[in-house]
Amino acid sequence: MKIQKIQALPLAYPEPHYKGIERYITLARVETDDGLVGWGECISQFREATLATKIIIEQGFAPLLIGENGLDVERHWQKCLTVSGGMAPKASPHSPLVQWIWRCGT
Repeated sequence: MKIQKIQALPLAYPEPHYKGIERYITLARVETDDGLVGWGECISQFREATLATKIIIEQGFAPLLIGENGLDVERHWQKCLTVSGGMAPKASPHSPLVQWIWRCGT
């Protein structure tokens, strides 16, 4: 199961519990060569931050992870953490959510 594709999807939505103020998140979609898909979420808070998160995921992390074994999550996490200077927890497509989706799906 090799990572084939990583996409970041910046989204805006009206916050239903706070006067409809616009909130921003970035979803990370990770797809493997056998068709398994995992999703992660980053609360970006600001429009500009969603765009920055997209760049970090697609241009920073994706090239490091494409072609790698999708189950080697801990190694990927360390690689992204090291390369990003600590930004990985904020933008990584290898969030705990994605890790558990992969592990439960296998």
